[in-house]
Amino acid sequence: MTITIVDVALATSLLLLLYGLLRKSFGPSPLDAIPGPPSKSWLMGNLPEMFDFDSWKFHEELAAKYGRVAKVNSFLGTKNLYISDPLALYHIIVKDQHIFEKHDDDFEIFSLIFGPGLLSVKGDRHRKQRKILNPVFSTSHLRNMVPTFYGIAKQLRGVIASKIKDGPLEVEMMLWLTHTALELVGQAGLGRSFDLLHEGAVSPYAEAIKCLGPVFFEYPILLFVGPSLMKIGTPKFRRFIVERTPHWLVQRIRHMIDTMQQTSEDVFYSSSSALRKGNAAFQEEAEGKDILSILLRANNKASSKERLADEEVIAQLTTLMFAAMDTTSTAVSRILHLLAQYPELQEKLRKELSEAQADSDLTYDELDRLPYLDAICRETSRYYCTVPTVGRAAAEDAVLPLSSPITDVNGKEMREIFVPKGTRITVAIMAANRSKEIWGEDAEEWKPQRWLAPLPESVSQAHLPGVYSNMMTFLGGSRACIGFKFAELEIKVILAVLLRAFRFSLSEKEIFWRMGMIVTPSVKGSTRFEPELYLKVEAVDD
Repeated sequence: MTITIVDVALATSLLLLLYGLLRKSFGPSPLDAIPGPPSKSWLMGNLPEMFDFDSWKFHEELAAKYGRVAKVNSFLGTKNLYISDPLALYHIIVKDQHIFEKHDDDFEIFSLIFGPGLLSVKGDRHRKQRKILNPVFSTSHLRNMVPTFYGIAKQLRGVIASKIKDGPLEVEMMLWLTHTALELVGQAGLGRSFDLLHEGAVSPYAEAIKCLGPVFFEYPILLFVGPSLMKIGTPKFRRFIVERTPHWLVQRIRHMIDTMQQTSEDVFYSSSSALRKGNAAFQEEAEGKDILSILLRANNKASSKERLADEEVIAQLTTLMFAAMDTTSTAVSRILHLLAQYPELQEKLRKELSEAQADSDLTYDELDRLPYLDAICRETSRYYCTVPTVGRAAAEDAVLPLSSPITDVNGKEMREIFVPKGTRITVAIMAANRSKEIWGEDAEEWKPQRWLAPLPESVSQAHLPGVYSNMMTFLGGSRACIGFKFAELEIKVILAVLLRAFRFSLSEKEIFWRMGMIVTPSVKGSTRFEPELYLKVEAVDD
């Protein structure tokens, strides 16, 4: 048998991983007393239950059976925490966020995928990037983007209208919503069109982004082995190994990352060249109102100490396109699927939109003042958050206080938890958003009408550290989603255009929502990575 250099690299990385995990696995842990589900195996713990497209029940039972804090077993017996307690989340997300950052391995993976952008850096480098980027997403800039958003949404309307010109038809909406989201972030974010809103349009970039999350979620071993592999040799050596690894999964990931990186580089160098040449689109305030133009102008004016390097700006583009496309298309598809199930609510929203719009497009402020549209968006963000969990890790020994005590496995009350250095923590966004203690007895129901009346006092008293409507959907602190208002505006404009033109109902294909880093729709029983959402669409009579 011939042993190749690939075999040696894989064996070395696995040995390093095993050594590190074994050191943590033997002997008692301070987390042993915290209640949690039994381990399914010493090797994998509860990971197969957590990382599964159909792991909804496991996550729901974690919160229902074990409460706001649970212990979860990981590789080789290591102990992790699953937390939705508001006070503990405040310390993790805001007060002690310098201690509870993403795990170093996660930074490695994000850096590999996106480059040195907001998702991949920490400390002063993250602060500097955030300082440059925060003004880019201001309300004043978003107001200027509304006409662009409407123009693209109307293109989508035209595509759908052409499909149903002969009568109601089952349409695969996810494809067109994905293309719309990419076109939105392309024109409003990058100042360029991907020309995707026509029949036969193909985008390797859109395909790469759509499949990225599902691939890593279905093969979570990549998240653990990948960082060890990235420590072997030089980048050039690792690239050499990857290109010669004859495995479809390795090559698919390589293609996705290369496609995203090359697209961002092409856009950046084209735009920065225009800036250096004094192109009016960048120099005049009346032009160049896309996010990249604003970012390049702001970066050009920044001091040398605060200015971002080219590779950092390129990484922001990759990060922006991934985050804005995948989450927005999923959010709109979820709302349309829900409205197809509740036709009376769909009609109520359509009536509000029709009465408000008259013959002209709504402005940013007019969209913001539509109560039922806002209620639909907020309730869907709460109950069906597109990112159910995020990961953190303790960079040092720490103590997490709890807003309400828990009872340990020995029957003793715990008001705080000692968290050893290196402990991985799952920030349970979905569990916090659906907590009955916070949202009331109907918390586990999708009820848009809850936002049309005063919320229970327990919502504000919980002090969840989120930046949006007392929920954790967009996180909080310095790692809060920087573009959540951009996403909210996209969603509202698309709904405002589509619902006035079309009526949506369920198709014969049953839709299953896959758990993942980002939740995505699929046809039940399908083995495709690509998200799919089939709905029956018919024109609305004028």
